[in-house]
Amino acid sequence: MNLFGKYLNINSWISFLTLGGTPLIMLLLFYFTGYDNSYLYVVFTKLLLFFFVLVYFLRNKGDLKRSKIFSLFIFFWVLWYIRIFYDSYINIDTQLMLETSSYYLFSFFFAVIPFIYGNLYKNYKSIQSVLNGVIISNVLFSVTVLLLFYTVLSDVYRLGREDGSVNPLVLSYIASMNISYFIWKIIIKRFSWFSLLIVLLNIPIIGLGASKGGVFALILSLIIVLFVVKKIRLNFFLIILSAYIIILNASYFFLDTLVDRFLYSYEVNLLGEKELRYYLWQYSIDKFIEYPFFGYFTEIKASESYYIGSSTYPHNIIFESFMSMGIIGGILMLSIISISIKNAINISKRDINESWILLLFLIAFYQNMFSGNIYSGAIWFWFFVGLINGRYLYLKKKYNFN
Repeated sequence: MNLFGKYLNINSWISFLTLGGTPLIMLLLFYFTGYDNSYLYVVFTKLLLFFFVLVYFLRNKGDLKRSKIFSLFIFFWVLWYIRIFYDSYINIDTQLMLETSSYYLFSFFFAVIPFIYGNLYKNYKSIQSVLNGVIISNVLFSVTVLLLFYTVLSDVYRLGREDGSVNPLVLSYIASMNISYFIWKIIIKRFSWFSLLIVLLNIPIIGLGASKGGVFALILSLIIVLFVVKKIRLNFFLIILSAYIIILNASYFFLDTLVDRFLYSYEVNLLGEKELRYYLWQYSIDKFIEYPFFGYFTEIKASESYYIGSSTYPHNIIFESFMSMGIIGGILMLSIISISIKNAINISKRDINESWILLLFLIAFYQNMFSGNIYSGAIWFWFFVGLINGRYLYLKKKYNFN
């Protein structure tokens, strides 16, 4: 009964579906049935998430408090919806990548719902139940990846649709979360062979995803959190050892994938050069400078002058906010990020055992500095923004915490 109450309560199920649980379900479906019904699979998992959140919301009488982050969030999305409406029905020269309804639905399920859900969790018990769901889902996902793709571990390459896998970025960032969390746990709490085993098992998955942003997020997030909680000096050699293990394994297994990703990018431009992300960012900045007030467009068009062959998105949520919504949207996004980091640092300093919130938020944030978009690819980011806000408001009210 205690096991059920600890690991299978509604809090853990929602966080399970928000983080690694949904990619786990999609991975199994893609691997065994293919991608023919992929859109239906996505709809099913998001409706399931919405059902759990709605039940929890009603059970807790919708306890949402007004705050700076909450107001900024509402303002940001109202502005973005105006952008989509304008591009869909007024600016007839534009052509969106998706149907207008898809933008509204994706933003609702991938941003609004995770943000609201995060805000609902405030006391220590509920925060721990969220952590249980996050870690269980992420570890199950990584173990499943190894079981399904163990045959390629001797010659690791970047997995993709042709292998029956989910997005390779999901592989790398979930592996980064697992490695960083369990190294954090070893340093903050106590050493355990289980934690070390999880770290070692997730190293190959970083190679299977081959995301240089994932490795960058792992190392930088961990160092920042240990610096905030004043543990970096006492455990500096452990960090060096962990980094050495990661680099050693990466050099041995992933020479043609991970190392190559650090030197280049697989997303090529029209010239065949491996520098597409650079042109996406340059395009976004130039369009913001050209249209600084209302913004230019919600997505990037194909452009021969920027060597971009097809419509896409900026692969950076800050650049995307400035480009699509002008200076107001960009400032709103920067404000949300800065306040969330500040509040997460305060939470971490108050209780070192809750510094995992800052750790996982930073990884989710870095992911969307290299890839993802604000309306569907940033679900982890928006969830942790809400979680930080809810926890901070609870501490501030109950303990006069500032």
